[in-house]
Amino acid sequence: MRRAVLSVLLIACLSCCVAAEGEFVADGVSLGSTVIWFTPTTIDTVFTGTMELTGELGFAAHAGSFTATGDSQGAGVADGMTFATELWVLFAASGSLESGEEVAVRGGITVHSDTIDMATMSMGSGSGSFIAVIDVQTASYAVVGTLESDASGEMVAPDDPSTMQVEGGATFAFSGSEVAPADPISDLLPEDFAGWPEHLHAELIALLTGIPLDEAESEEVAP
Repeated sequence: MRRAVLSVLLIACLSCCVAAEGEFVADGVSLGSTVIWFTPTTIDTVFTGTMELTGELGFAAHAGSFTATGDSQGAGVADGMTFATELWVLFAASGSLESGEEVAVRGGITVHSDTIDMATMSMGSGSGSFIAVIDVQTASYAVVGTLESDASGEMVAPDDPSTMQVEGGATFAFSGSEVAPADPISDLLPEDFAGWPEHLHAELIALLTGIPLDEAESEEVAP
């Protein structure tokens, strides 16, 4: 199996709006490494990187500015003819509110784009949706919303000579609202999460529920 890692480096200006009650607003920056390979009909990628979030929580019991840092990883596929691209990203970050309360944010992102830059194999700008579970102290909140994204990078010598590799970064602008809990949690997934690969869907459910992957797979059936 070919392994690839998508490295994304980008400098972003983080400007957050004040969140209304029940809302989540944040800016994110992901830096990492992407590996790319070609099939007869598609351009496939896998990536790993960081995730830094700066934003505002507007929950009734917990509100204010927060910062969090962590990791991201995922995969993507582009149509070999049209270059229409879809990315599936898992992320988890921890930090604190400005008041000092601990915050953890974990979730998934779907991004759609048709602006791939063939010179650098970078996605360019895109839009999509996200789902996240946000833990503040002992409370947990489920949030669903939309996002805008932009990515760029540079070609580097690949670790695997049969692939291409990009180092770069992506920025995300998140805007979402708290939703009522659901069981199973997959009922909360945005519509464009239906195309997630089975293994990433299973990892997403495990991440959102906090249930180890083997147990989560027995409770949730991937699409």
